[in-house]
Amino acid sequence: MSYFSYFSYFSFLEKLVANIVGTGIKPKSEARDDGFRKELQALFLDCGL
Repeated sequence: MSYFSYFSYFSFLEKLVANIVGTGIKPKSEARDDGFRKELQALFLDCGL
């Protein structure tokens, strides 16, 4: 296998996996209270998820 085809294969594979898996879950609260929503987001970010 040539270097170019090897690189193309892994580039294709990386794109395929990214499209299948996506960027992950990005939770966003729909709470109406702005202060509560910001605190909830801070708690989520602190837990390391």
